[in-house]
Amino acid sequence: MADSAGIDHSLRAAWLSLLLIVPCILFALAAGEGIMHLLGYEAGAGTPPFWAAVLASTPAFLICALPIIPTWHYGHRARGAGIRGALLPFGITAGILVVFLLLNTFPLGQWLY
Repeated sequence: MADSAGIDHSLRAAWLSLLLIVPCILFALAAGEGIMHLLGYEAGAGTPPFWAAVLASTPAFLICALPIIPTWHYGHRARGAGIRGALLPFGITAGILVVFLLLNTFPLGQWLY
């Protein structure tokens, strides 16, 4: 059985790793826009081709998904030690990822026209 300090560390690390989502979202947005710029498409200058959107969105999503690894690792470790709700940071991170993916897949207002 793990000691109490290790359990507390795992739970704290799971919650702190949730904070990684902020810089990862910023880097993901910069990477996606940078790839689109390198491909010759400017933001707001019309709809780019599907292949360009996929090429730019895939690395952006993967960068944004990086925090899910430590939140799962530390949350699972704390959950294995019997702490209820230890996977909550993982669930929050996964929810943010789903919102990020949906907002990048279906731009706001596109379906209104």
